[in-house]
Amino acid sequence: MYYKYIIITFGAIGNTMSFVVLQKKTFRQSSVGFVLSALLVLDTLMLAVWGAYNEIGDASYHFPGGNIRRKSDFLCKLLSMSGFLPLMSAWSLVLLTAERLAVVFYPLKAREFCTRRNVIFAWLAIALVIFFLCLPNV
Repeated sequence: MYYKYIIITFGAIGNTMSFVVLQKKTFRQSSVGFVLSALLVLDTLMLAVWGAYNEIGDASYHFPGGNIRRKSDFLCKLLSMSGFLPLMSAWSLVLLTAERLAVVFYPLKAREFCTRRNVIFAWLAIALVIFFLCLPNV
């Protein structure tokens, strides 16, 4: 029962410590630093949403009239949009892998294509597509 609090606490502390390290000048200016920082933020948000979802689920057993998650419009929409976080997390890893693959296979052209600006643009494009894919559920 209390395992979720331990997971959320250690996960948030670990992600925060990693985020602080990634904000050093060398990482902050790199494309890999951006993707890893975004991944840490997404994973921390996912922990928070997961914890809140479980707490609401536990509380709904004592709620008269059944499952509170389905009775509240806001919670229902939040639950539908929470699919954005794991998808974005997975596609951030795909973007990181593609960037590293380009660096390995095309080391001379990678400096031209794998700039921080291009990676941020690609990450935002992926986020926009995933957002619109999750939107019909709301």
